[in-house]
Amino acid sequence: APGVRAVTFAVREDRPWEAAWMAGWGSYEQLRVGVEVTRRNLWGLAHRTRFEAVQSLKGTRADYRYTVPGLLTDTVDATGRVFGLLREEPSFDREEYGASVEARREVPGIGAA
Repeated sequence: APGVRAVTFAVREDRPWEAAWMAGWGSYEQLRVGVEVTRRNLWGLAHRTRFEAVQSLKGTRADYRYTVPGLLTDTVDATGRVFGLLREEPSFDREEYGASVEARREVPGIGAA
């Protein structure tokens, strides 16, 4: 019919696991290395998990996040986070540990989250 088209899509599934090595140099922490591991579509439910660990000459940092899309409604994603930091400051040792829960929703009309 006029104005009607047959559309064909080609879908390529992304790899569920992704890992990245990190390396760098800073004026205070000096040499630092780390790893970031991400897993998408966990349990076949589009859940995401991400772990990051960084070791430097002055400190250690770790961060873990678990995200559940569409938890309350189709537009709200929820993320749980656990983190820790040990770092040698010039006059004291710094320790930070914590956990948080976050809900995120796209703002309609402008596409911002």
